[in-house]
Amino acid sequence: MAVSEGKALSLNCTVDSQPKPMPNSYEWKLERDGKVTILSEKSPYLDLGSASGDNTGNYTCTTTIQFSDGVVETETASLAVTVKTAPKIVNKDDNTVNAKVGSTAVLECKGEGEPDPQFQWTNSTDGDIENSDRFMIEQKVDGSVLVISTLTISSVSNADYGIYRCTATNDVGTDTFQVELKARSKPEAPKDVKLVQGSSSIVVEWTPGYDGGDMQTFIIEYKNLETKYQDKVAGIKAGPGLRMNHTLKGLNPKSEYQITVIAVNSEGNVPAAPSTVKTDAAPKAAGQTGSNGGVIAAIIIVIIVLIIVITVLVVFILRRKKAQRLAQPQKKDEEMPLNQKADEKGEKGVTEFALEGEKKEPEADGKNEESQPLKSNEEKPEVDEKIEDVPKKDEPESTYVNAPRPDEPPFMINGSTPEDGQPPEETKVDEPENENEPEKEPEQAEEQVSEDAKEQADETTQD
Repeated sequence: MAVSEGKALSLNCTVDSQPKPMPNSYEWKLERDGKVTILSEKSPYLDLGSASGDNTGNYTCTTTIQFSDGVVETETASLAVTVKTAPKIVNKDDNTVNAKVGSTAVLECKGEGEPDPQFQWTNSTDGDIENSDRFMIEQKVDGSVLVISTLTISSVSNADYGIYRCTATNDVGTDTFQVELKARSKPEAPKDVKLVQGSSSIVVEWTPGYDGGDMQTFIIEYKNLETKYQDKVAGIKAGPGLRMNHTLKGLNPKSEYQITVIAVNSEGNVPAAPSTVKTDAAPKAAGQTGSNGGVIAAIIIVIIVLIIVITVLVVFILRRKKAQRLAQPQKKDEEMPLNQKADEKGEKGVTEFALEGEKKEPEADGKNEESQPLKSNEEKPEVDEKIEDVPKKDEPESTYVNAPRPDEPPFMINGSTPEDGQPPEETKVDEPENENEPEKEPEQAEEQVSEDAKEQADETTQD
């Protein structure tokens, strides 16, 4: 079945049988260029709309019939559909070919149509090109749709450079394509350069220009404008797409770089305009940020543990010392207060306890004499007394009996304790009223001192 392009196209699958095919049991398939496509239609009617070249192919309809006895049969029908289309040249973007003088140039014209188109080549003077010793035209089918026409020019001369026209024709229509033969030259500069920066990398994107009729490669030069360090990446080959990209790695964070993309072929190189960009600041990575945080946390934990250990040790030592103090018996007469010592000694007074063990014999006229013990009708505790030296003639006339002795505590004066924190009144030894009176004999002085000491001892006992 053949139909012109743009006409309405529909297919109907009819089965003459009893019983009728089961509802929604139809299946449509399209086989085209060796590929099978299952269509979504489940009814016997397939509407393809306006016919186009994509509708060309072999259609298959399959349905199922179920008889009353339970037997199921499958019926299949096929139909080849051809949509007549005008020629269409598909490589019009390849409109330049470069070749050196003396070399061979190949010009191609690729088209499709139904039926297959026929091609005609002409030069810039509109003269038809026929096969000759230097010009050769060939046509071949690539697959079931695409047809390729090739014009080969050997030993290119300067007269061969110019415009060539390819015309594709069939029963439906025609299409035309122009290609220019040029001398091989330097490539065009890369176009539309864009930079995408990271902290230590920059992605460079660009669109290749015309290659000058020769295979081209690219060079990326980059320079750190702060440190003046520069380097380049060479030998970047053009990919199949129209857009190319390359990533520069190992760059310094927060640094400004100048990037230049250069196109290179055998005839030379052409750079694009330089572009500048500043890399981002280095991010606080999870593996770094976590490391520092872990170290700080570990230090804090160690400090807390040390504080706890030191606190426990201090408490333990203090409790141990306290237990040792409680376990040790108090040393008698060394660590007890004077008043407590006096209580343990019974009726002995503070003065007696303080003076105990410190008896000294008075000296008079350079000779030691024993002091007479005190006698009284009442029983009194023995008191060791220290008799003051009898004043000599060369000493001052007034002598204080109650002056503190060097061997007494500072709060005790003459063996007695001041009451209420007040120092005792000073008592002067009676001085002779008349200097002319004769001095008392030594024996009388001793008796007088003994009586004074006795009176003082009595007062201390009463206290």
